[in-house]
Amino acid sequence: MTGLDAIVHGRDAVRNLAQIVVKLPSGEIVTLPPFGDIPYGWEGRVFGMTQGLPQPGGTYTFTALDTDGKPIRGAVCSDVYVGGYELDPPTNVQAEVIEAGILVTWTPSRVIPGAFEPDKSPPLGSYVIYFIPKEGGTVYAWGPGDRPLLEMSHLMPFRRQDFGQGDAGLALEEMEDGVYYLRMDTSTVAPEGTAGTDVECYAHNPAENIWIVIEGGRVRVETP
Repeated sequence: MTGLDAIVHGRDAVRNLAQIVVKLPSGEIVTLPPFGDIPYGWEGRVFGMTQGLPQPGGTYTFTALDTDGKPIRGAVCSDVYVGGYELDPPTNVQAEVIEAGILVTWTPSRVIPGAFEPDKSPPLGSYVIYFIPKEGGTVYAWGPGDRPLLEMSHLMPFRRQDFGQGDAGLALEEMEDGVYYLRMDTSTVAPEGTAGTDVECYAHNPAENIWIVIEGGRVRVETP
């Protein structure tokens, strides 16, 4: 959702953002608590706190609140879930520890013309990687942004100086020892000419999550 993304990642909102209040098409109000160090994934959490899928054709209004619980000026947006453009999550997600970091590979999701074509320029839809401590929150995230995605792989760098476009959060060498899981999502965009804006839906298969252990500065992939 373009407006919500602007709220979450806008310069002023990032500094002050504490919560987001969502008004559902039914009139119900849902308040989303903070989501770790990187404010990704707000939209999906709306539907984790309500029953069922979003309502096609229904208007959702998002208002950002600061640390005092007051609305942030200008940080209000609305969007319409179009529906009918749901996609499959990525499959065969693999992680390999190499000298430069963690190399993540996956099998691409099916193309949905006008809604999910990540190799187009500009891309339609995207893949997103999250690196999440077992206790919750998010310490690293990556998305290809406005670049066409020509390879089904991404390197999570050990060192910050190796960050590229789309890398956000901590480098592996900056993370504390502990157990983490790597999660991968896909997202479609609302097709041009519809009432929706930007992200139409996310797809994620928890069975594809990969457990990673960092211990004494060493990183290893945990096998089931």
